[in-house]
Amino acid sequence: MGAHADALAGESHVAIWIAPEARIGDRFGWSDFQPVPHGQPGVRLGLGYPVGGAVAATASGYIGGSSYRFTGFSAVGKLKDLRWDVRAGLENRWRLESRSTLRAGIAFEYGEARSWFKSAQQNQIGQRSEEGPRNYLVGVSICAGQEVRLSQRVALRYDLGLSVLWGRAAGVVTSNDYRWLGDDLGFSLGLAYVLR
Repeated sequence: MGAHADALAGESHVAIWIAPEARIGDRFGWSDFQPVPHGQPGVRLGLGYPVGGAVAATASGYIGGSSYRFTGFSAVGKLKDLRWDVRAGLENRWRLESRSTLRAGIAFEYGEARSWFKSAQQNQIGQRSEEGPRNYLVGVSICAGQEVRLSQRVALRYDLGLSVLWGRAAGVVTSNDYRWLGDDLGFSLGLAYVLR
């Protein structure tokens, strides 16, 4: 029992991490009339702080986006998407071996997503720019992952997360407000630095 407790206590460390993260989730884009899956690459920055035993409080933030260019017979333009979120929650850690730790957690999540359309009309000077709907997303995120120590202070960290989010979009093409329950899936792979 004592050896097991020591092993768990050994996983209670303060750490910060940064990781590229790919996400896909339901929301409204510039030309959408219903929530559809949108994906984009981004980056997540986080902090974990021990609160007792193998449990740690976590906080993280994500920002990501994408840009699509198109060329047609009568139009040339660009679609841009931007998404950000913040999370706060708890995670539990299990040591698998001396350099490997398994993690699982749950967190409250709030985020927003925006989109823009820019069109350079042929045979005209200047650009036409339109703002798409603004998405407000709130819900619960569950995640699981692993840390593999590369040195005393640095670890390779990956996470797979699923969020269940209540969404509201304002400023959609039809000028209506929309509400829905959707999901958001993300995968990240990056580095963690142990502060103590």
